[in-house]
Formats: sequence, C-alpha cells, structure tokens
Amino acid sequence: MRYIYAAITLLLGLLLLGLGIGQLSAESEETRTVQTQGTEDAPFTVVTDDLVDAEEGFEEFTIEAEGEYSLAVGRTFDVEAWIGDAAHNRVTGLTEAEGDDAGHIDAEYVDGETQAPNPSGSDLWAATETAEGDLLYRWSTPDDSGDWSLLIFRDGEQPAPAAITIEQVQPQSQAGGIALVIGGSLVLLISLGLFYWASTSRRRPRDSDGDTPEDDQPGDGQAAPAEADAPASKDADAADTEHSQRSDFTRSARSLTSALTSIALAAGAALGLAGPAHAENEPTDQPQETGQSEETDQPEETDQSEETGLSEETGQPSEPAEEPDAEDLETETDEDVDVDEEMSAEGYSMLLSSQLDRILTDISDVVEAADAEQDSEMLEERVAGAALTARQTAYRNQDAAQDDAPAPVGTEVLSAAVSSNQEFPRQAMVITEHPDTEVPQVLVLQQQSARENYQLVHTAMMAPGTEFPSLSTEQGGTEMVDPQAEVDGTAPVEALSGMAEYFTDADHDFGSRVAESTYIDSLHQYHQDLAEAADDTELNFPDPEGREGTTALQLPDGSTVVAGSFEMRMQMAPLEDGDTIFLEDELIVDMLGTDWTTFPTEITTLESVVVHLPAPDSEEDAVLLGVDDIILDATIETPEWFDGYDDE
Repeated sequence: MRYIYAAITLLLGLLLLGLGIGQLSAESEETRTVQTQGTEDAPFTVVTDDLVDAEEGFEEFTIEAEGEYSLAVGRTFDVEAWIGDAAHNRVTGLTEAEGDDAGHIDAEYVDGETQAPNPSGSDLWAATETAEGDLLYRWSTPDDSGDWSLLIFRDGEQPAPAAITIEQVQPQSQAGGIALVIGGSLVLLISLGLFYWASTSRRRPRDSDGDTPEDDQPGDGQAAPAEADAPASKDADAADTEHSQRSDFTRSARSLTSALTSIALAAGAALGLAGPAHAENEPTDQPQETGQSEETDQPEETDQSEETGLSEETGQPSEPAEEPDAEDLETETDEDVDVDEEMSAEGYSMLLSSQLDRILTDISDVVEAADAEQDSEMLEERVAGAALTARQTAYRNQDAAQDDAPAPVGTEVLSAAVSSNQEFPRQAMVITEHPDTEVPQVLVLQQQSARENYQLVHTAMMAPGTEFPSLSTEQGGTEMVDPQAEVDGTAPVEALSGMAEYFTDADHDFGSRVAESTYIDSLHQYHQDLAEAADDTELNFPDPEGREGTTALQLPDGSTVVAGSFEMRMQMAPLEDGDTIFLEDELIVDMLGTDWTTFPTEITTLESVVVHLPAPDSEEDAVLLGVDDIILDATIETPEWFDGYDDE
C-alpha cells in the first residue's frame, strides 16, 4: 500500500507541475484597442508624429471611417500653415493605462472655420493617398528632416474621419502558473519521500512454509538443533541485510537527487517564462513592410493619385529620385553652358526632389497646353509675373507675324536651389533641360502662400559660356533675400539696375564688375552696327525702366541669384526733317502699320535676366546667368496733323 500511496502522490505532483508549465508557456499577452478621446466634427484631422514611437513598436494605427477620404503627408508646419483658421482635430499622443483607466489616444479639437478649400493637389504635400473605409496605416516619413504630420480630409467641408485606434499588447498575470509549478514540485518531493519510506522499511524474512522466525524458535525445554556453523551463518545474513539496505538507500538518494534536479530545471524554466511583469508596446501580427498601409474590411484596391509620389502597392511615399552626379550635370552645347561641381550646404529645403519634379511636370503640362492653344488664360494657374507677361506677348507676336513659339518648359533638373525659410512667400531657382531646346533654362518658381501653389515667375535661357554650381533639391541652406536690402553695399535690385544700364551703355561703370559675357558683347556690337548703318538716323538708348517683381536667393556659399526683368528702349529719330527711317522687322511693321516713317520711333523689348552675384568677401565678378528678350512694343511719335500712312 505504501507504494500505491507514493505512486498516487507522484502522479498528482506531475499533473500539477504539467498544468503550471502549460499555463506559463501558453499565450502570456492580450491585445486591447485604444481609442481616441476629445474629437468633434471638423473638416480636417491632423495626426502628428507624437502618436508613433518606432522604438516602442508604435508604428501603425487604424483610421476608422466610412466612405471615401484622402490622406496627405506634409511637414508639420506646412500642414498647420495650410489649415490656418480652419476647425480641426489634432491627434497628438497616447496616454498609457493606469489602474482602472484603460488608456486612450489624446486628441484636441481646435475650433475655427468649418469650410475650407480642398487640400488635394497642394504642392505642400510630399505624398497623398485616397482610401475608403477602415485603413491600417503604417507611419513612414519621406526623410528625417524636420517633423511630419498626416492630414486626413474629405473635401474641406464634410467632417473628416477622426476615430484613430491602436492595438496595444498587454502582458497577462502568470501567478497561477507559478503557484501550480511550485505546488507540483512540493507534491513530487512528498512522493519521493513516500517511495523512499516504502523501499527502506525492513520486512522480516520468511521460511519456505511461510512461518516467521519466531515460530521456529524452540519451546521451553526443547533443545535447539545442533549446527556447528550457526554463528557464522548469522553473521553473513546480517551483513547481507546491511548491504541490501545501503544499496537501497543509495539508489533512493540518486533518484531523489535526479528528481530534484529535474524539478529545479522545470521550475527555473517556468519562472523564466513568467519574468517581471511590465507594460510593453509591441506591434500585433501585422505586415512588416516599412511604409505600408493596408485596408481592413474593405476592397483591396484604393484609388491612388499617380502624381503623389506614393507607391501603388504601399500607399506611401516612394523613394526620392536620385540627384544626378556633377559630371552628369555638365551640358555640352555649342555655347559652352555648364553646371559646375556640387556645392555644400546646411539645413534642408522646403521641397523634396519628388515634390519639385511633380511641380515642374505640372507647370510644363499647363504651359504646353496653353502654348498649343495660344491661350494665356490657361497659364494663370501656374504662371505669373514677368513669365506670364512674356508668354502673353509671345502669343500676340506669333499671331501677328508668325513669330517663333516660346521655348517649352523643361523638367529635367540639372541644379535646384530651394529656399529653406518656413515663411511665405517661398522660392526655388531651377536649371532644367528640355529635349527641344539647345541650352538649359533658368526657371524661378514662387509660392505666395500656403494655400497657393508654386508659379513660374521668371524664365530665361542660360547665357552661353556660363557656369553654375550643382545644387541638390534637399541640400537646403538657401534663403530668400529682400531685393531692396544692401549686401556689401549693393542691394540686389541695384545690381539688376546696373546690369540693365550696362546692356545699353558699353562704358557703364557696372561693366567693370561683370564677368565677360558673349551675350552682352553681341548686344553692344549690334547697337554699334545699327548706329553705323543709319546715316540719316540718330539712335538713343535711355535708361531701362521697370524693376517690378525682382527676386533674390542667397545660396549656401553666400552668393546671390537675382532674377528680374526690365524694358529696354531703342529710340530712332531722323537727323533732319524729311529723313526716312526704314523698318525691316516683320513684327514691328505689323505693329506700326508701315515699313517706313519720317517721325521719331521707339521700339521696346522686354529683357528677362538672371544674375549671379558673388559672395561679399569674394573677388569674383557678377555673371549674367540667363537672359531672354522679346519685342514688347513699337510706337511712332506722329504730329497731330498727321492723317496716317498710305496703303502704298
């Protein structure tokens, strides 16, 4: 019976130990949903990067919504600038569970205007996406420069989805499993003690008839059998019994040691599984691809914009296009135009390469469509300032005299300097190439406010024989400069004025500060040839007029790029009454209605120029980086009595 009790106790101990280890090795965590608190109906929802924490495993969350909506990724200050005074919900972080509080996602409702323009298509966004229904969104930013936010909206009027949830993993208590392991171990120890007790208890030996030794002892008066070797036999039996007992004890001790070792290992493993209880934020069993957003309980495909820089598979920003090497930026043309080696800079620009590429493509498409129709109204969405005036004039000249079409806008970026200022307006100076033009173009883009897109405000063909440093889009370190502010004693607008006067006067003092220019030399020679050919005509070039729209960008090396336009006038007057001025240009003849006159005549051209001014401490000269000219107007100063020219 002793062995039966020991066996039952052993089985009970093993059962308890198995149950305990089973509980400890089973799922020790539970997942709970953390929801947003503090939201109200608003046209926009902003999710900041304070909600996510990659180190703690918080990289994804679920946007709970019905119907179609849009998402846009932008720098936090750009998102805030675009929203302005509009009402919105701002999701900022996570409050951890404390006591009975299950925790929640922090959100703040900011009161304001309930209607705003649709943010879709804004140049501020690094990426956009259209979704429908619940969306599992994995946080991914285009780069590590600055803070980024996610803007959620519908159309600027309807309430935007504001329910954000996170699946948070919490550890479960393992006290029950630990108690079972300890209890089972104790019961096993008891069972081993019972086995030892059963195996080491002495049992009296029996003879062949089953009698005990006491039955075989002689009675009173009965003589004991005479055996000569009785004492020796008894000593041997005693020795055998002692040896047997020692062997049993040794085997039992070994079994006990082995069992205790096994129990200790099992308990140690169980306690290791339990570990110290602490709150961890780990991702649930979700897709592992960085930058991936997946929809839940909805159709697999979402309508994504092809112009957002998003991967069609992930719905997140694709890798920015690599900036070309400096060697690839060298443009071999007949005029020897070149883009120099790369320039270092600090900070970061307000545009990524993908954003600039998208902006240039959009501008190029708008200009191409307007050029095909010669409709300047189609330009107003993406073209303004001197660039718009030049394009409007070009359409008029084409219609009047079959003039050449203006050069198309290139989209292949050779160099780009983008302002690093968060304030508006913002600017970018870009040198591009187009397959249909022989030389690169210098384009100046400007964004007036957060809710307006970049527009092309200046354009010029890169002047022959010039060089310009290679600047990458993300390089940064470029700042807008007040054109009226003096730098080393000269304001950018004054430098532009000096260049304009040097155009018309080869002996102007500013010429000593200008690097040799093929264009300016040719212009001076053209004016000289006209004067020598016009025997009966006096030529005069008054100081150029107009400096409106002048812009300036300071580059990382301290140099400044100035872009602007001015009107250059050429006045022709007969030397004596009756002397004739002959006009040969077809466009001018169309404008004036005659190819000759005896009265003073003035021809005005619009000169669009880009000048690269050296850094204040540099000994280099100013460079005419880009230039374009177009005939703007032609007039004849006729007396009041004049009735007009004959058709002949």
